[in-house]
Amino acid sequence: MLAMCSKRTFSSAVLLLALANSCNARGGPFIEPSATKSALENFLARGGGSPTPLVTKDDEIDITFESILKGKTDVKSAPQRFLKKVTSPERLPYTISFLLSAVYGYFFVTRDAAEVQKCKFYTDGFCVTNLVDTGEVSKDKVPIRVCPSPNNSHQWAWYEDVIFTLLSIAIPFTKFKGEGLTFDIKASVPLIIFGHGYLHKWISSQKCSILDQGLVEMGIQFYKIFVNVLTGIMFFIFSDLPSRRPIVLILAEVLFISKLIVNASLDKVASGNAISTLFLVSQLLIGYLGAVAPGTRATKLVGQTFIFPCLVSLLEFLNCDFLNKIGGHALYDFALHISVLASLLPSTFEKLKEKLSE
Repeated sequence: MLAMCSKRTFSSAVLLLALANSCNARGGPFIEPSATKSALENFLARGGGSPTPLVTKDDEIDITFESILKGKTDVKSAPQRFLKKVTSPERLPYTISFLLSAVYGYFFVTRDAAEVQKCKFYTDGFCVTNLVDTGEVSKDKVPIRVCPSPNNSHQWAWYEDVIFTLLSIAIPFTKFKGEGLTFDIKASVPLIIFGHGYLHKWISSQKCSILDQGLVEMGIQFYKIFVNVLTGIMFFIFSDLPSRRPIVLILAEVLFISKLIVNASLDKVASGNAISTLFLVSQLLIGYLGAVAPGTRATKLVGQTFIFPCLVSLLEFLNCDFLNKIGGHALYDFALHISVLASLLPSTFEKLKEKLSE
């Protein structure tokens, strides 16, 4: 408190504040020049204490719980600034995707197994064209449906994903590549697309029914690897969290969320809704991270294109009878990997048009 401070201590503190601001004027990291007055006022109002300013400019600091706890963000203005941030032109597409995924989550939680299984083309969280009901049920009374031939949505998704994998390898070597592509992006995008496609290939080889063949150990292990890699890419490459949090903490989050997805997927096998958990959690994460903690590859173009797989996933879950007529889950893969490829392209449609016109 000011009354308890000696004049010497108070004078020293004010001098330190002035020196810190002078340092910042020469490129130092302490206090933004535009915040100098409010910082000094806050310091005097508190009678000393930390000279950290309450940041009020929207572009000065990210709005996080950490910034609020450290006094860098005014608590009263934080909700308004947060809303302004997530509805900005760059972030709004991700916010829309998050909300669509939240709707998916609502139906995922509230619909019972009987309602989910009502569509005869739906099994294990996928809408599958040419799926056939065997008339048998599992021990949990779930209808067993299979694909008698490789002419099914899973196999089509595999063919699509091979093409998308080749495109993702080629794009960084063309004039259509985005700005500042790094090796981790160039390597991770083909990896995740191919892994996604191979999972579909494996399911097709099991006659499209996890219930019928069982989740064999090899399939479980591959699924675990895929989920961990996908979640790791979202946190370490897609978001800016590595620049703001200890790597160990992020790794712990990745492992925890991945384990949650895998365990929930296995729990949902009995209800015929196994992989829907992965769709739900991954879409929520992309929407949230893209809106709140975007990395350099969380571009406006990626956000805009990501809305479409979120819409298709809702259609797949709520109206498989219609979706199976136009490709079933293969349509979801097509929409999703268009968005994934967008991470290798220029950041906006306008910049992509310029590349096309060159």
